[in-house]
Formats: sequence, structure tokens, C-alpha cells
Amino acid sequence: MFLPVEKIEEVADFADFVLKKYEEYILQNGIYKIVEGSQAFNFLNEEEVLYSKKILKKILMPKGNIVLIPFPFTDLSATN
Repeated sequence: MFLPVEKIEEVADFADFVLKKYEEYILQNGIYKIVEGSQAFNFLNEEEVLYSKKILKKILMPKGNIVLIPFPFTDLSATN
């Protein structure tokens, strides 16, 4: 009638996993509410849009140009 010890341990591990996920959710929600009430980033709402997609396309990708961006971890020291 009783579950084997392995199954009990598996259920306990799953319960721990679910509890930790719930605790993370509560923590993230708390952080979100604190940040939401903060006025630290209000200046972004008042700033004019400096880099809209339309402007960036005009500046960075005019028709016919190809932009090559090297992988950030590529060692280019041998080419100098």
C-alpha cells in the first residue's frame, strides 16, 4: 500500500522544485512592484525618441550597404 522510498524521494524533490519556482515568482513579482513604483527611469518617458527604428535604418543600413560585425570574442590581434 505504501510507495517505495525512491518514489517518495522523487515526489519530495518535485515538491521542492515547485516550491522554489513559486518562491522565485513571488520574489520577481516583489522586485517588479518595487521598480514599477520607482521614479528612477521616468526621464525615459520625457526624452524625445533619439533612435527610432526608422532613423536607425536610415543611418546604419542605407540601401546597398552591408555591415559586417565581427564576433565579439574573435582574436584580431594577429591581423595588426
